Amino acid sequence: MALGALAVLALGTAALLDLGPFAPPETPRGLEADDPLGDCREAGLDRGESCDAGADITAINLWQPDDGALMVELRLTEAPDLGPDLAWTAEFYVEAANAFTDGGVICRLTNVTDGGPPVSEARSYAFDPNTVPRQQIDAGACEGSLDGSSARFSIDVAGQPADEQFRLIGLVRLEYPGDDTQPGSDDDFLVRASLADLRD
Repeated sequence: MALGALAVLALGTAALLDLGPFAPPETPRGLEADDPLGDCREAGLDRGESCDAGADITAINLWQPDDGALMVELRLTEAPDLGPDLAWTAEFYVEAANAFTDGGVICRLTNVTDGGPPVSEARSYAFDPNTVPRQQIDAGACEGSLDGSSARFSIDVAGQPADEQFRLIGLVRLEYPGDDTQPGSDDDFLVRASLADLRD
């Protein structure tokens, strides 16, 4: 048998058996919450019903890997075009036990920097919700990253009872600094679940 035929046979066998390096990555178990499309409001206001590109959430996925962190993915209809003309932020409060605070954590992923224009890369921050003004805390409390149209967060939930419900409440906000003709968009969300729900 020719070498090319052997390679085709090997690929075919791997596909049939779903084994080895040719197998697709396993989809994590967990919970998916749909978010209505086009349900955004004008940024910072409770009016308007349209979404700018990069603001519209299509689904919120939650799962818990073996390391015990709570994983949250905000899936957008399309990737935000980050840069000096576009301010993009994903922020939410997780009402669950956290080893870094007395209760819950605020997660933020944004390309907005203090005292400067928006940049082309989103950075992750974690805040203690019990402080005024909000105090930034160790990144281990909540770490986020933006990959195209997917914003993913790893959240410490040490001490959270498996059967006790927690909440995620937040939004994705997109604004155009210095452009009064474009008000921007807010797409908010609320998810209730328990860690046990993610394992069913």
